[in-house]
Amino acid sequence: MNQRAAGILAQLRNIQRGVELENHSRISEPHYSESFDLPSADDHEAIWIVRECTSLIEELERVITTTELIEIATKQAQVDPPWSFGRIAQSAALRPVRLGFVQPVRSIPIVRNVPDIVVAYCLMTIPGHDEFLYREQGGGIGWHYHYLIDRRTRTDTVLCWDTRWMPTNPPDDRIRPLFQELHGEGKAKAFGRPDLWKSKKKKSMHLACAPDLLKWSIDTFRCASNDSRPVWPENAVLTPQAGPQNAIQKAPPKTRGKR
Repeated sequence: MNQRAAGILAQLRNIQRGVELENHSRISEPHYSESFDLPSADDHEAIWIVRECTSLIEELERVITTTELIEIATKQAQVDPPWSFGRIAQSAALRPVRLGFVQPVRSIPIVRNVPDIVVAYCLMTIPGHDEFLYREQGGGIGWHYHYLIDRRTRTDTVLCWDTRWMPTNPPDDRIRPLFQELHGEGKAKAFGRPDLWKSKKKKSMHLACAPDLLKWSIDTFRCASNDSRPVWPENAVLTPQAGPQNAIQKAPPKTRGKR
């Protein structure tokens, strides 16, 4: 690894470490507001981070480019989805629900679509590259909701919409279902205990989160996972993921006709 490339990578990793610390403080210290407005992705701090990292990655691409790497990167790009660099956490104001709060949270890539040659270089030369490079189709983690028992105590429970649910045409009185599941990071301070939630609490959660569906496209939300449980409506069933296993149906057995 040449010295300039090593220096650029050190700068990128230092920025990413700083972002990770800031991500933790943004989510662990939520603010309270009656407003349902979600934060803009264009805040000044995020703009600086994105521009600085984009510039460094472009410089790294110029520094490391060789014929051999170009060939490796071209082959890799044919089988891999786009890679992204780092993640910035965003959180909106707390929303009061019955006996608690919910808070919208998401993470977005610092740099989307890292050049293939930079990805190939990192994969070949840097141990622990998965700490800052992410291989993913959509990039980041869409909006979902942390459940808090008070304004500063985050629980192990998150709420997610069924993003695959489709309204009927013409529309009827059915609503998009909201589901709950355990938080994947395991950093919560308390247990959410959704098994103890009553109907009034569950409905209040849906009412607190539903206005976001009118402000943001459904593809900006994280979909509930297969092991999630319904919040509201209480009898909701998660829409299955589209795929060959759902599209293929067995043909009815053939009956032998009379001769």
